[in-house]
Amino acid sequence: MNEYTIYDNEKQELTAFCSVCGHMETIPCTDEQMGAYTGRKKVIQSIFPDVSPDIREMLISGWCGPCFALNLMHFPQKTLDELTEYTVSIFPADFLNEGFSFRDNDDIRDFITEMEWYDGTYNDEPDFREQLGKVRTKITELADRIDRGEFE
Repeated sequence: MNEYTIYDNEKQELTAFCSVCGHMETIPCTDEQMGAYTGRKKVIQSIFPDVSPDIREMLISGWCGPCFALNLMHFPQKTLDELTEYTVSIFPADFLNEGFSFRDNDDIRDFITEMEWYDGTYNDEPDFREQLGKVRTKITELADRIDRGEFE
């Protein structure tokens, strides 16, 4: 367990927080799983086999999958352009600044962090969690494509 996880014994839930952007995920967690996790007696995939790799990464390092990718790899311009086009397509036209684009990994990380803490006051929208989730998924997809050498 690290400083970015909280266990609720009563609810049998484990909540992990990304130390970079503040994203959080809560998963079911039995006392047996918690014991194995805190005791580090098994690999995380064995303890939480039904949990996504992104959430397992948060449990290990305190970084969500997109932040992990953004901190460890360079996103070429083609990926930045693809992510910009995708992001602009899923948010309301007047929500993002005119000329909105991702110029580098820091721009992406800043956008994710800002949206994680967004207070939902835009046009009475409760929040943009669904859109942000799609952007996070796209970042992970692009990172996988970079790993496979698709942008060389």
